This record gives sequence, C-alpha cells and structure tokens, in this order.
Amino acid sequence: MRFSSVDIATCSFLQCHALFAFQTQLDPSQLEEAFRQLLQAWPELRARVNLQRTGSCPSKNTAGHWQSRVIDAPLQDCISLDQMTKQELDASEQARLEDLFRFGWSLRSVLFPPVLNRDLGLYRIIAAYTAILRGETIEPVVDEQRLNKIVFKRPEETNTNYSQVGRLHESTTQQWATGWLGNIIFALWHWLVRATGAYKHRARRAMHIPGSAVDRLHNRAAQQGLAVTRHDLVMAIIAQAALQAYPHLDPPAIAFIYNFRRHLDQPVQLQNTSWLVSVPLPAQPNKPLIRDDSDDDEEVEKEEDDRLLTLASCVRDAVQTVRTPACLELFRKAHEAMGPWRPFRPALRHPNHPHTLVSSSSQLPWYSLCLGGGPETRPFYASMAVGLVDLLGLIGLSVHDWILTCKDREGRGFCLYGSLHAEHWAELGRV
Repeated sequence: MRFSSVDIATCSFLQCHALFAFQTQLDPSQLEEAFRQLLQAWPELRARVNLQRTGSCPSKNTAGHWQSRVIDAPLQDCISLDQMTKQELDASEQARLEDLFRFGWSLRSVLFPPVLNRDLGLYRIIAAYTAILRGETIEPVVDEQRLNKIVFKRPEETNTNYSQVGRLHESTTQQWATGWLGNIIFALWHWLVRATGAYKHRARRAMHIPGSAVDRLHNRAAQQGLAVTRHDLVMAIIAQAALQAYPHLDPPAIAFIYNFRRHLDQPVQLQNTSWLVSVPLPAQPNKPLIRDDSDDDEEVEKEEDDRLLTLASCVRDAVQTVRTPACLELFRKAHEAMGPWRPFRPALRHPNHPHTLVSSSSQLPWYSLCLGGGPETRPFYASMAVGLVDLLGLIGLSVHDWILTCKDREGRGFCLYGSLHAEHWAELGRV
C-alpha cells in the first residue's frame, strides 16, 4: 500500500484520537472481539506505516493493535460529569482524562505506527465498529487503489478569480513552510525558549459554543445579505478571539483543513484527502476592542458582530476559492513537489506566537453513534484530537494551536477541542 502526496510528509507524523463516554457498562471482552472482527473485515487497518513513511507494511497480527484498561470506580470519581454534561472540559479535567488513556509503548509500535492512527476515514471506522457492537454485519472494504497521483474530475465551466487564487496560495505559503532543516531549527528554537523559561504554555481543553450564539450571528448575517455558513461564523469567532488575544500580531495566522475528496475523479473512503489552506485576513485589522464600564453594551456588541461577520466573509471567500479547479490544481502541484520528506510547519515566528489551524467534522453526526437501543447507548460526551506519532511525543514534541470542531449533542452549537494559549481560550469563553 503506497501513500499519495497528501498521505506522506506531514500526515505521516500525525495520529488522530476520538473519545466517547457512554452512561452504560461495557464488556471489555466484547469490545476487543468487535475490534478483531473490524480488522478482519478491513485488513487495511492491520497494516503499519513503514520506516521510510512512504507506504505501509501488511500485518496479520491483530492483538498488537488493541489496548484497554478497566478502572474499578464510577466515572464521576475519575472525571467531572458536570463539565462533561455541559460538553466542556477545563485544562485540569482534560489532563485527568488523558491520564486515563495513557498506555505503555513498545519499540515496534513507536517505529512502525499502525495505519489506524492516521486520519483514514475516522468516522467511518468508528461507525463500523459500533455497528459490530450492535450485532450487525459490516461490508468488507474492497482494497482501494492508492492514489499515487491525485486526479480531479473534469472541471465544469466556472468563472475563476485568479487574483483570489493567487492570494490564497500566497497566504498559505507565507504562513506555513516545508522542509526538514526548517523543522529541525523550529524544534530547537522551541526547546531553547522553553529552557529559558520564556515559553508561554498552551492549555489543552474542550469548549462549547452554544447554538443560541451561532443562531444570533447567523440571523444578523442574513439581515445584512451575507451568505455565510454556521461554521464560517465559528471560524470567525476563533479568528476574532485571536485578534483580541494577540493585538501585537498583524494579523494572527488562521488556517483550515480542506477535504478535496468530492473533487476526485476516483472516489476513496479510507485515505487522506485534505490539505492546509491559510485564510487571508485583512492586512490591517481594526484595533482590538477595549472595554470599560462606561461602554454601551449594545454598541460594543454591534461592533463585535460587524467584525465577526467581516471575518466570516473572509472565511467564506477562502472556501469558495479553494474549490475552484485552478486553485485545486495549484495546490496539487505544490503538494506533489514536496515529496515524502518535506513536512509542513508554521513559518518561523516566535514559538509563543499562535498559528491557529481549524479542522472541522461538523458534517458528521458523532453523537448519533450508538451501541444499541436506548439513550444510554449513545455518547453523552465526545471529543477528537490530533497529535504527533509516539516517536515524536517521546522526545517532547506536541501539536498546539490545532482546533477540531464538531456539532454538539443537540446539533445546533459547536464543540471546540485543542491546545491554545490561556488568553485565546479566555476570549473564546466570552461568546
């Protein structure tokens, strides 16, 4: 199994995590048996990434992929159920949760991580796993032909704004760079700043944006005739919080992960089909809002809303531009030129400067996954995360400023997961 140009480089060093909490007791042996059945039906998931990280090695071993732990205590003794019910976790509770799932490692798993760790149709994998737990039979996956070369569908006639395409590509190349030498320098710079005590630590947590807040902004956008989506507004909220938290940056970088699967000539299910796109923000954003007791609350709210809608329009323009055939082809050529040994990194700013990256799975019904009948078989808490492979984690490297978003339990609000500076989280908490 070979990887395409978007499967190699950066993606070779990332792994995805998904966590679900159910208000019911599960049988560990049943969970392991369902996992074994999944790997039998989908043998591609048994493979491990080879040492060169340009492809994978087949494996018949299924036991080496399974890890579990049984804690003889109620869930409320391990984690705050009150915060989970609100679909939020502060930094301390998030750390407690991660400790529950901290397992040992082996040299083989570190050097040859399982392909299951990669972002290969994560929702489809979990949906199949829960179907097995419900006693259903899943369809075997036909071996997909790996995309040695990305080929898009024949483009339809479109009016392409080439200046916007160039601006989007320029913004991405300015904010994000490639190359091993730069990555090594960037990592050493991080370690040096940490050693001197000048490093500003990020906090890993989960936060909930209520549906009522998004509804209000969406209605205001409709009143002004702006065609923006609800997730555009969420990205605008994240960008606005960054502008408020880091007024000395002009402007803070914000990017998103774009999935181009729909544009492929040959559809795929379990392969990485996304790349990074940096949103061109206004070159000279307005000064951050300074609030005091004398401010008129309604006037301040209106000004904040107007700025949010401007940012949401920037996001919508970027999404529409990256979908055009000219932009897709430009990004395809750039990724194919990178090769397997040129992973992405933030451009060489100071380690304390943020490079906010948003990855959305808001189109996927995570809270609809169930183990059987009854509300207790549906998750009452779900979270996602992106991290580095174990080998890089062991030497102290980690992923920061990467925010994953998904719909909340009710399907109106949004949940944010990731690692940001405390100032950024504080601004987001004002929503």
